[in-house]
Amino acid sequence: MATKAPAASLTKPRPASPPLPPARPDAKRAPSPSAAADQNKKQKQADAGDQKQRKKQADADDPFPAWPRPTPSECWAVRAALARLHGEPPDLGGGSNDAAAASSSSSSFVQGSDGCLNVAGGSVLGALVRTILSQNTTDATSARAYASLRREFALSPAEEAGGTGDAEQALWERARLAPRGRMEDSIRVGGLADIKAARIVAILDTLVSEEKQELEAAAAAAAAAGAAAAGAAPAPAPAAVVGPSLEHLRALPDDQAKAALVRHNGVGPKSASCVLAFALGRADFPVDTHVLLISARPPLRWLPPQATREQAYAHLNARVPGPCKVALHVLLVEHGKRCPACARGGRLATTAGKGEAGGWLGTAAGRAAAEALASGTARCPLAGAVAAAAAAAEGAAAGEGPPAGAPKKEEGEDRGRGGAALVAAVAEAAVAAAAAAADVKKEEGS
Repeated sequence: MATKAPAASLTKPRPASPPLPPARPDAKRAPSPSAAADQNKKQKQADAGDQKQRKKQADADDPFPAWPRPTPSECWAVRAALARLHGEPPDLGGGSNDAAAASSSSSSFVQGSDGCLNVAGGSVLGALVRTILSQNTTDATSARAYASLRREFALSPAEEAGGTGDAEQALWERARLAPRGRMEDSIRVGGLADIKAARIVAILDTLVSEEKQELEAAAAAAAAAGAAAAGAAPAPAPAAVVGPSLEHLRALPDDQAKAALVRHNGVGPKSASCVLAFALGRADFPVDTHVLLISARPPLRWLPPQATREQAYAHLNARVPGPCKVALHVLLVEHGKRCPACARGGRLATTAGKGEAGGWLGTAAGRAAAEALASGTARCPLAGAVAAAAAAAEGAAAGEGPPAGAPKKEEGEDRGRGGAALVAAVAEAAVAAAAAAADVKKEEGS
């Protein structure tokens, strides 16, 4: 019997699918639109954060980068004019923290009202304590407080001879361990004795505690190394702490030394700057009340009107040439005490302990100029120095010599150019004009 053929399929056969291409190992799935948007948003946020951080760092270096003053030429011209008026600042390369030694100086300079000039030399810790005592008081008063504190806790000659450590550290250790009232009594003449004593003791305690931790860690490391070595001798006990010290700051870079100072309560940028400049010999520019007022007001206008003291410190340190910083600070403080047009509240200071004006005001022309300045018939010689700096900037293209007081160019500092004779002539003319104006005024009154 014949076999019947199967009926044809009613559905069309599906063609075979082409083989898939081999997957690439590094192939990534394309992100969805929402995922791509999220990724872009995160990237923008990261970029904004980076930009904000860069701006914050730039503001820390100079909060007013668009404010073009002071120029290097202005700094050197003002320094030269003030040095001609008041004399060169005293040698700050050595000395002692002893207030009696500082007061015995033959310099006619009035000591800085914030104590910066008196911290030159000696121990770093002594300099820091000296700046704390100088806060919210006059320099003469803080000098008495500091001398009294050192007398109260000083070691006798026999104790120094029989001691095994640094006498300066032993002095501060004795002050740290003494009853708080004893330190307060010793510095009471400087005012705010309870607050200042608490801050000083807290710093001393912190330094000793940190030193103990470092010594214990070193002893533990030595013990571990000894245990690992077969037959090694027992590790020695941790060394005893002689007393608080900040001498290790001498080996640190400026930023690390500054950070180590300002971390303590009661130590701000100005106090740290004084220690950096006058105890550690660093190129730093402290901004005290005199410097702030003179820098902000005409004729200098080195600061915008809204500048705070902290912003002024950052801006001026970013713009004043390094080799000029310390001397310019001292001269501006001196001028703020000598010039009636620039003195705080119009009050002049006298040479500490002598009751007489030294430097510029110690001369007949200086006294006449002071009268003219006080009456408004003459301008402060700083105006002439600013004019000299402007002329120096114009003379830069003409290739004139460096401004007065500036180191030679081969010493590695880029500076404006001008003439020493120009600055000297401006200062002489300002003093002569003020004296002549005073003479005219006297003749009219006679």
